Amino acid sequence: MNENLGFYKRTISKCLLVMYFTTYVAVNTLLHEYKNFFVYDISKILNKFELWRLLTGKFIFLTPHEFFFGSILLYGFSDFERRFGSYKFMSFILCNWLLTSLLEVAFTTYFKEIKILPSGMYWLIYALLVFYYHDIPGIEQARFGPIRITQKILHYGLVVQIIATDETRYPVCGLGLISGLIYYYNILYVGSFLSLPDTFRKTTENYLEMLLGSTKPTYGLIGATLSVQRQMRLDEIERTIIQNRMQARHRQVGTNIPALFRRIGIANQPNHNVQPQAVLSEESIGQLIDMGFHREEAVNALRMSGNDVGNAAAMLLR
Repeated sequence: MNENLGFYKRTISKCLLVMYFTTYVAVNTLLHEYKNFFVYDISKILNKFELWRLLTGKFIFLTPHEFFFGSILLYGFSDFERRFGSYKFMSFILCNWLLTSLLEVAFTTYFKEIKILPSGMYWLIYALLVFYYHDIPGIEQARFGPIRITQKILHYGLVVQIIATDETRYPVCGLGLISGLIYYYNILYVGSFLSLPDTFRKTTENYLEMLLGSTKPTYGLIGATLSVQRQMRLDEIERTIIQNRMQARHRQVGTNIPALFRRIGIANQPNHNVQPQAVLSEESIGQLIDMGFHREEAVNALRMSGNDVGNAAAMLLR
């Protein structure tokens, strides 16, 4: 993921991180005596109807360790907002907040001995991790023998670090992954009907962008270099791939459960239908060559991707 654009087209992420930082500092200084109100106590939500804990308990990390690693991951994953658009990103947050809340209530109802879950945005981090794993190509940064080191290693390491230090985080992280898979495959059409109204979209575009929006960075002479131009082109292709995949998933008819099972290796049936080989265009080959790939690599990738330039570029970057 290219993060050299700062908070450009990441208005919601900027707002979320500012609120996240401000609240963390306040809770651990001025509001320290009210820290109990930010504990994610499911029993009080169900028995005393303290529904506000669904906000205070799910959006704020309470310990320095969680705050540090959570901040890095949230900033890294905020690049999805620029690719989805602020409106879709907000819909994603709303949908997964509702899904994880329902899953957590069901989980604690079944396992009655568990009444308090860790506070913080584990649900959002692990829901976004599903998209990060599936849709973001790994760009090789270094190689140690057969081991490829990509830019995704850092994020995976932080994800492991934030969960490995405390076993009580396993349920919220696991339920976050389940919620992300449900949204990713649009199971029961959750991604289609759990969305924000158009009036909210207009408010975001007109007011939040005006107040918190960041200007597009200028590169000057550096922007004329081949490496920067290539990175900007790859970033554009990556964004197109993600948007096309989301649209394709939401157009599928049914619950998409078979697609999920096929992706993880269940109900994997051999495909006896042989597709005719796509005719490659010189224009597509030229686009990949302009990005710095060799002609032979470009031709092979285009054949494997059915002459789709975006998917071919993603394959070459893996």
